[in-house]
Amino acid sequence: MGEDDKLYIGRIAREFGADGELQVNLASEYSIEENMKEPVFVEIDGIPVPLFLKSFRNRGKDKALVMFDDFESSRAAARFVGLPLFVFQSTEEEEDELTGLELFVGFTVIDHDLGLLGSIVDFHDITGNPLFVVDHNGTEILIPVHEDLILEVSEKKKEITFDLPSGLIDLFKE
Repeated sequence: MGEDDKLYIGRIAREFGADGELQVNLASEYSIEENMKEPVFVEIDGIPVPLFLKSFRNRGKDKALVMFDDFESSRAAARFVGLPLFVFQSTEEEEDELTGLELFVGFTVIDHDLGLLGSIVDFHDITGNPLFVVDHNGTEILIPVHEDLILEVSEKKKEITFDLPSGLIDLFKE
């Protein structure tokens, strides 16, 4: 996925209240409200990070109040203020390209720096940003399935070793 595949949809402007709600300035004809089940993305350390909407409220023509799953406190949501939001535009060719992620369910995930992270319990086959769902000490974390992040895959040991950007795992901690 390249820059041409991204559709800029807005920017997270500021916190709104104390429960993790954020004001988003909208910049596109893309309807977040109509696509609430699809993730929107922010970029952290050059990696697209998916955010799933918990709630959405329009505030006029070009603003909205949103709350993201897993970021339901002011402290957790504040780290996204100022970041642009985007979605990936898909093509049929890309949708057929990635198959077989289900084969990795049950594999152990290891990070080069952090060590053992947990087991892959599921995956999200999101166009442009497939993700492994990893059980990390009882918390589900999302790991991008990207060749630049994968150091080694051992089918024999059922392990995948990643070199994840610093701070990625911290996004899932409160």
